[in-house]
Amino acid sequence: SSSEEDVEDFFFRTVKETIRALAEHGCVRIEDDLEKIEDNCSVTTTVLGLAASNYYLQYHTPMQMREGAREVRNIITRKLEAQAENKAVADGGGDAKKEDPSPIKPNQPRPYSIPTDIEVAAVAHVLYSLSKTHEFDEHPVRHNEEEHNAELSEEVPWGPNTDIPLGRKSGRYRYSHTDEDLMADPHTKCFLLLQANLANVKLPVTDYITDTRSVMDQIPRLLAAMQYVSLDDSGVSGSFDLMCVFAKTRQVVQAKSMPSTNPLEQLALPRDAIRKLKSKGVSSLRDLRVMPSSESLALLKSVCERGKRGNSSANSAARDLSAIPLASVEEVKCYCEVEKTSGKSVGVLKFDLVVEGEYAKRGGGGGHRKGSKDDDGGMVGYMAVLGTHQGRFLLNHKSVSGISLRGSKDSPTKRNVEIKFDWQKANAHGGVEGGFVTLRLLCEKVRGMDLEVLVPLR
Repeated sequence: SSSEEDVEDFFFRTVKETIRALAEHGCVRIEDDLEKIEDNCSVTTTVLGLAASNYYLQYHTPMQMREGAREVRNIITRKLEAQAENKAVADGGGDAKKEDPSPIKPNQPRPYSIPTDIEVAAVAHVLYSLSKTHEFDEHPVRHNEEEHNAELSEEVPWGPNTDIPLGRKSGRYRYSHTDEDLMADPHTKCFLLLQANLANVKLPVTDYITDTRSVMDQIPRLLAAMQYVSLDDSGVSGSFDLMCVFAKTRQVVQAKSMPSTNPLEQLALPRDAIRKLKSKGVSSLRDLRVMPSSESLALLKSVCERGKRGNSSANSAARDLSAIPLASVEEVKCYCEVEKTSGKSVGVLKFDLVVEGEYAKRGGGGGHRKGSKDDDGGMVGYMAVLGTHQGRFLLNHKSVSGISLRGSKDSPTKRNVEIKFDWQKANAHGGVEGGFVTLRLLCEKVRGMDLEVLVPLR
């Protein structure tokens, strides 16, 4: 019927069904029973609903992202606890939860990294969780492409799921006919294409090149959405490490590099040269970057093959090295202030982020070819993540973007950064000697150059 009453009834039923579906997937919250939605029921939005709206997601997706983020956080926590227990056993017993007995140097930046096996497991599961979302339900799996997926699954490092990086299975994946349905799944194909892109694995057919581009174009948006959703659990232990893993995943995607790859390989050096660098005491990319340019060039020439070709490789690597942003932290201040309206104690951390580097005019670890599609214009960004010294609770985070690398070495770019945080939570988990908070600075586009600073709460 087209009567006004029937039209109103149709619209009301549609609204009720929509609200019910949104509530079931955590996007809205209603006061009344889901089965008894009335005209005057109260409807409020949630973090999941805001994520769906802000990041243009299907309403099913944010709940999937929340579950995926929680799984990643639990993976990190279990592996860190297992590592601490193994260390305690190796040291002859003791409390596995005891803090690192090494001397604490306040306000002194030090390199930040997590054990490779933990980074691999966490990053792999983040990418796997994104691949499994409803955003890729319609990704094309054409006729007979399940055979190509089976072929590709044996070439990529992790296979069709995260059993290998999580340690549930060893070795490489080998296809079985029992996995035939898995290979026809569009989400499996997305995960395989992600790995192929990061590991530079040859694709079986040319259609997969376009498919890969389609997947990679969506990953930054979906990763940002998953990070936003995870903030709803910031009061949970391990949320600090989880936020850092999102930054690590962003680095991996930006650098097109597997998390297990040595960051020194961003310089496109021969593996033999990287092995020689290790024998000469250079264990990280940052070790090489902090050297004077003349010293690093001489070292690169010494590890590359002799002759014209070797000098060319060394000079190219040196140019890429100078383009890698080198960050430091100065003028660190941390204090408490009281909000006049609420009377709540709020912590304030202020510091100067100092970044030096040269605008990359060619490809390599530091940047992209000038004028190319991926050319960043000499700009770099960092994520500043603040967490508790004990318990690994996230206090706050801030994106510091648009830092120019076009300045000279003698006049690096300086950016003033301010982060506010819950002073009481920081003190409750501050640890020894009056308490500390931990500041981590993670570069958005280069792996192996991250920093960590222990800041006293006084």
